[in-house]
Amino acid sequence: MNKKEQIKIYSAGAAINIIAGLIFLLLFLFSIYIISIFNLATPYVKILYTLPNTYAYNVIPNNTILYSINGNQILYLNQIENALNNTEPGEYILLNTSAGLFNIKLTNKDGKPFIGIVTEQEYNYKIPGTDFFESLLFWLFVINVGLGIGNMIPIYPLDGGKTMESILEIFLDKKESKMITTSISIILLVLILYNISFIL
Repeated sequence: MNKKEQIKIYSAGAAINIIAGLIFLLLFLFSIYIISIFNLATPYVKILYTLPNTYAYNVIPNNTILYSINGNQILYLNQIENALNNTEPGEYILLNTSAGLFNIKLTNKDGKPFIGIVTEQEYNYKIPGTDFFESLLFWLFVINVGLGIGNMIPIYPLDGGKTMESILEIFLDKKESKMITTSISIILLVLILYNISFIL
């Protein structure tokens, strides 16, 4: 088998992973489009918990659905900021939630009114399992693209390392190619482990 054929074979695995990942991405985006077009999900905002040193702390229960602020319906996270646009720190606002009505005094955070709640965007899906299917498509995209890119890193014995060695053998003898491939593999591996050490 000549070197060009070897390079094609080594590159094929990573290419298949990346292509598969892009297909899953398209399916993921298409599923979002279908859910949006047919109104298969109802958005809502959940209050996960309240923050200390605010008037909302230990007043609003955790995991409460937020319906409105001062009569302004809240379906998306950005609507919370819009509802606070005409308010000032020290003012009271009325929160309508799944746990009842709460009259909360706004605190001051960097000169801006702050409720003191940590929120999260949520959706109620009309078809059970839709959220799982969406998450599955997204993670299949991430995993496949990650495997494809990772496998092309020029570290032996990954396909990227084998590809690099085959390319070098076109211009150099086998011994020199092996030595250069091994050296680059060790350097890259040390750099990767060094960066990982900062994350852990």
